[in-house]
Amino acid sequence: DLGRAQQAAVGADGEINWDCPCLGTMTQPPCGEKFKEAFSCFVKSDAEPKGLECIDAFRAMQACFNEHPDIYGAPMGDDDENDDEDGDDEDAASSKAAPSSP
Repeated sequence: DLGRAQQAAVGADGEINWDCPCLGTMTQPPCGEKFKEAFSCFVKSDAEPKGLECIDAFRAMQACFNEHPDIYGAPMGDDDENDDEDGDDEDAASSKAAPSSP
């Protein structure tokens, strides 16, 4: 998602268009400044992998988002739980499809 947002929000000249509708409410308070700091860092990053030096900025942004789930949605970092649920569904489907041994 970040890659797609970057392409749409960053011009050919490398300038970030903070007014791009693709950024939605991400640039607005209460976490807009933290988002801008993290996104700017990522866009300007020359590190391998890209954005490696931006981890602290992204952590600060994530913490802010987690403090405001009413604005930014479910807390970030719950991906593990979602992955487990998805994995369980796949396992259940696989076990149903796999022939059972007598």
